[in-house]
Amino acid sequence: MSEEKDLGGRPPHEVTDETRIIVRELYSAGIPRARIASRLDINEKTLNKHYKAELDETKDAMTARLGSNLYQDALAGKEGAREFWLKCQGRWSYAKPDDDKKDATTSLLEKIIEKL
Repeated sequence: MSEEKDLGGRPPHEVTDETRIIVRELYSAGIPRARIASRLDINEKTLNKHYKAELDETKDAMTARLGSNLYQDALAGKEGAREFWLKCQGRWSYAKPDDDKKDATTSLLEKIIEKL
């Protein structure tokens, strides 16, 4: 029978329902991973190892929620939201007028925004 050697160091981290909730709540509030790890008295590597699913799911949920709010703002006529949505999702950009085309002072994006 072999005896287990005590190699020192910390005991292995145990994930609980409570720690999962803490990770989700802090990450959704924008707290950096290093601070969340510190709160749980673990290092960031351990946080990423044991809570990858919670971190990824929380980030996806917050991105979806903000994206939905942005989309609703764009539909409601908020100019900044419309422009941001078209630039990011529609891959629009402000075109620089060509020197040969003196009348091309308004970009395609500006024309589209005016029609909305």
